[in-house]
Amino acid sequence: MLLLEQLFTIDKTMLLTYVGTADDQFLESVDKAVSVSVGVHPTICNSKRKYQNNKKKGQ
Repeated sequence: MLLLEQLFTIDKTMLLTYVGTADDQFLESVDKAVSVSVGVHPTICNSKRKYQNNKKKGQ
């Protein structure tokens, strides 16, 4: 489980033990979740842009 609302980085030297690996499908889902969480996912960026454009036009 990943808690993306508590996203932070650490130095690799702080890792004490090896836990395991993650497959490509899981890493892709993590990439998507992180991009949504920080607001850079294309779907979110495009919908925000449309909302802002509509707001400027008075719609």
